[in-house]
Amino acid sequence: MTRTKRKKAVVICAVILMLVALVFVLTKKSSSSVKDIYFVLDPRTPPNLVVIRPPHFVMPDARGNYWRDFTNNGKVTTYMSGRSVTLKQMIAAAYGYDEPRIVCPPDVPSNQFDFLVTVPDKEKEQLQAAIKSQLGYVAHEEKRDTDVLALKVESSDLPGMQISANNVRSYRAGKLTHFKVGVVMWSLQNRLQEPVVDETGLTNFYDFRWNFQPRDRPTIDKQLAGLGLGLEPKTESLNVLVVEKAR
Repeated sequence: MTRTKRKKAVVICAVILMLVALVFVLTKKSSSSVKDIYFVLDPRTPPNLVVIRPPHFVMPDARGNYWRDFTNNGKVTTYMSGRSVTLKQMIAAAYGYDEPRIVCPPDVPSNQFDFLVTVPDKEKEQLQAAIKSQLGYVAHEEKRDTDVLALKVESSDLPGMQISANNVRSYRAGKLTHFKVGVVMWSLQNRLQEPVVDETGLTNFYDFRWNFQPRDRPTIDKQLAGLGLGLEPKTESLNVLVVEKAR
């Protein structure tokens, strides 16, 4: 009788171990496929997904928001993903706002997230809804007096800029061809993480050299001076995106 019970116990333990091993394998496979295929916007990424999850490990240079167009049943759909991003970065993607113009409450979570949106329509609105339902945050636009940096012309001859004679836009070896000054404003805003407004009055397309990498103000000021431009701090009434807890 005792021997029979022992045999049953051994069989039950063996079955349990097999089930645990199977679950581990399936979980590992599922986790691997989500990380390596779906969130990198591989062509095998399936449609109709709206996912927010804790971040999986990624290399530092792979972090951030990504967009890619795919064609499903003859229709072009823009897939969106974020890898190890903050709530503020995810909201920037969901609402189409630059981060420096987003105002978050002081107690906003410091967690990082992965997100993936592959729906055919209203992808931003569906990500907004997922943020509200899963994380409890919404956002709205309002006008506020805001500290900004105004991009201005300091030297009227614009020494480092030439009016473009080329109609093809390109960026090679640090040289921008056929770009408006707005690309500099966008670069400054994202590098300095401060709102920047364009007060240059320049409307032409230009060819000029620009390094998008520097984040320190002295290096950026030196680059701007080479183009005949400069930054001036001021306060301006500006549309910003205000984040708050959902009610």
